[in-house]
Amino acid sequence: MRWRRQQSGTGVTLRGVVGQSPTALWAVGDKGTILRGDGSAWTPQVSGTTSDLWAVASVPGGASGLWAVGGGGLVLKGDGNSWASQSSSTTEDLRGVWAGSASLAWAVGSRGRAIRWDGSSWMTVSSGSIMPLRGVWSADGSVVWAVGEGGLILRGEQGVFAPISSPTTNPFQSVWGSDANTIWAVGDSGSIARFNGQVWLGETGGGSGTLYGVSGSSSDDVWSVGEAGIVNRRQGGSWTRNAGGGSGFWSSIWGTASDNVWAVGSGGRILRWNGMSWTQVSSPTMASLSSIWGSDANNIWAAGSGGVIVKWDGSSWSIQPGTGTSSWRGLSGRGSNSVIAVGSVGNAMRWDGSSWKPETSGTNNDLYAVWSSSSGPAWAVGSGGTVIHYNGTSWMPQNSMASVDLYGVWGVDPSTVWAVGQNGTIVRYSGTAWTSQPSPISEPLLGVWAIDSRTAFAVGGSGAIATWNGSTWQAQQSGTSNSLNGIWGTDPTRLWLVGSADSILYRQP
Repeated sequence: MRWRRQQSGTGVTLRGVVGQSPTALWAVGDKGTILRGDGSAWTPQVSGTTSDLWAVASVPGGASGLWAVGGGGLVLKGDGNSWASQSSSTTEDLRGVWAGSASLAWAVGSRGRAIRWDGSSWMTVSSGSIMPLRGVWSADGSVVWAVGEGGLILRGEQGVFAPISSPTTNPFQSVWGSDANTIWAVGDSGSIARFNGQVWLGETGGGSGTLYGVSGSSSDDVWSVGEAGIVNRRQGGSWTRNAGGGSGFWSSIWGTASDNVWAVGSGGRILRWNGMSWTQVSSPTMASLSSIWGSDANNIWAAGSGGVIVKWDGSSWSIQPGTGTSSWRGLSGRGSNSVIAVGSVGNAMRWDGSSWKPETSGTNNDLYAVWSSSSGPAWAVGSGGTVIHYNGTSWMPQNSMASVDLYGVWGVDPSTVWAVGQNGTIVRYSGTAWTSQPSPISEPLLGVWAIDSRTAFAVGGSGAIATWNGSTWQAQQSGTSNSLNGIWGTDPTRLWLVGSADSILYRQP
């Protein structure tokens, strides 16, 4: 079997795909993108939305039963040729969908949200959890399985969900089965779990990167795919790596000087720039790392999936104890004795110089980034426009003037802070309130960095770059179509950008 690349005709991130036959396929992704494939080419379909779409499902045997779900409770129903928005009974982000028949479908998402289609409307069903749910599947609709953050596995029957013992605390991203007694869930750090009809057991062979999807044609032919081009196949009771192409990604970048810059990314990889070249540094983890920050050259932290936080002490990286199982997304601080980590379900922790201690964030929404001023005030941003502010004593919510996910935040001082997110969203905090900023970018913005109140940069999907000149944001050409996830610099003329396909861009005087 050989994998071959096809031209999709779009540069946006595609997050879900479903097929009814080799000539009837649909893919969905960011900015409301829907593509239809006929086996040889992909053509766009009108979705009627610019919100990100996360998953797509089909009723067996008929194109009239297509469902796509996405941010803010978005649900679209398709008939193969056109799509229409449906009332979903929720505003939570929806990340997984399963369709059993014209009168039965399930979708799951943020804060444990579960909704059920009964043929005429979507209704909310209590999952009994506030943990984010990423995937949902059922053999025939009588028993429903949902998986998510922290290795969560829920079993639903007759509208009642209950947690089931899980072999891992790593987040699950997807679930699929060949029948009611043979089911797989896959997720972060190559985690694979299998239900044998009685219990869930861990399986090896998934690698170290995050697995985002699982499906198959039978119990002895199952596929899992994920970051860095991972393609695994299970036959004969074991998993093996298949050549699927692709490469890794870099998530975040930070440094102390132009000859001491660090980048972290997929598979726990860590790179260091010495002013002349990049060198891979030994990492104590294979978990994907999402963020890096340090107080000085000998005190640097990186955080990622499965609760992993690692620290550089000037000579080597080591695992930090007591950091839980949450997926950590953002790091920042004001010194070696005050470092903040934020992540899924509003989790927050602070390093006090000797240990990590949990903090009450006041939100259950996912937090994607954090920035701390040197004087102590800090801001964290996340799903659904969430912004929380640390005032030196506690975290308090703020009105961001945005309703979309915010992925990056950076400030110059407590009166000049920017946050960026979906659909090119840019908001600015002036010391008293957040205001929306006109943006020249429609792609999702994933990172932001500023040197002063007149000079800031934002980067994002499809190589998007926006620059702030003190009065307006202007688009710039990056020379790449790869997603740009992070940015850091020493001054406006010397910048490093990192992103997908192992991209690293360098701007110098």
